[in-house]
Amino acid sequence: MEQVLFGQWQALADGQVRCIYCGSTHIVRKSNQPRLKKYCDAQGQVQTVTVYRYYCRNRACAKGSFTHLPPGLTPYSPYRTETKLLALQMYGWGYSTYRRTGQALGVSSMTVYGWVRAWGYELLPVAALFGLVKSSGVVGVDEKYVLAPKNDKPAEKMRRWMYVYLAVDVYTYDLLHIAIYAHNDKDNALAFLLALRAKGYQPRVVVTDLRRDYGGDINRVFPKAVHHECIFHALQAIGQTCRKLYGADYAQTWPEVEALRQAMGLIFQAKTKRTAQKRYDQVMALREHYVSQKAEAAAIFDFLERHWPSLVNAIESELIPKTNNAVEMVIRRFDQHYQNFCGFESIESAHLYLAVFEKLYRFTPFSDDAQPAIRGKSPLQLAGYDISQMPMTALCQGFSLDWPLEVTQHDVPN
Repeated sequence: MEQVLFGQWQALADGQVRCIYCGSTHIVRKSNQPRLKKYCDAQGQVQTVTVYRYYCRNRACAKGSFTHLPPGLTPYSPYRTETKLLALQMYGWGYSTYRRTGQALGVSSMTVYGWVRAWGYELLPVAALFGLVKSSGVVGVDEKYVLAPKNDKPAEKMRRWMYVYLAVDVYTYDLLHIAIYAHNDKDNALAFLLALRAKGYQPRVVVTDLRRDYGGDINRVFPKAVHHECIFHALQAIGQTCRKLYGADYAQTWPEVEALRQAMGLIFQAKTKRTAQKRYDQVMALREHYVSQKAEAAAIFDFLERHWPSLVNAIESELIPKTNNAVEMVIRRFDQHYQNFCGFESIESAHLYLAVFEKLYRFTPFSDDAQPAIRGKSPLQLAGYDISQMPMTALCQGFSLDWPLEVTQHDVPN
């Protein structure tokens, strides 16, 4: 299916029989007697075609033998490639479930599950497909917890939960990398950043929430990048701290505290860094007054002082965004698909699904009610890749499946 949707890695026009696993032409027919391959045609009727088995003499080939099948047929399955692609389109583009997709196609839900998961063994090889990686240089990073009961974590309170990390181009919404880890800690944050760098991305800005795990590691992995923290998350954290210290109704019972919170919000509405610094200094000058009334109030000022350098750098900058909203939007899209799962069975099934989601997300155009700049375009198109010749583009647009079963060299952009 990946050859049909994305194109072959090399143009093969010599008509020779090749090993379907390694591509070698060093083959020998296993028997002069053909085998009968049964398959379902477009009308659902069972048909029969003769096929031959071959030995592969390539010593590096892990299989050793294979069946040479007509275009559109795959080993160990009576269903044509078109049927499998239709299942993928119904499941992914239609936000459907395995059960509903299987009912529509007249197959079992487990059969649909096998077709979809077989498409998710690896993430999209952008560098191999296009010959380069593209990015605006501003990357947002965030995490989401998911349910995966079968894993190797030790018995603990949160054993069943794992964490999906996402790296998103803030300006094109392209999903640059996605991975799942057992823990939401400093080591896994570092592993994720290293995997992002290994793909060839060298961001100028990395935007995160307020997790302190990222700070030093971003400087280690991307020494030339500016680390910016989401202003929205910072103001949200300040409000939560106020509620924790002064009560849920602090705005009525402690009007001075509400005035302080609003003054902190005004800092980041400033148009210039000079104005922001002036307002920041005015707020910090109030520290002694509030601490004298309640010693715990020092936490509010300590928080602002600690995060200030990573917050103020967005003001007056045409490159650095104030928030991490782009990643939040991709996480919401992920949730739309993830809800059909109601959790993963294991970390292995989660790995497969993340690769399926990444492919579907990056090729699917944004809806007509999205913001005008991205309306009707997919993340890969917004990033500047030419995907017009890929059948995968038509699949994710919901077009009818009139698929070429033999992919030509022109289907590969690179």
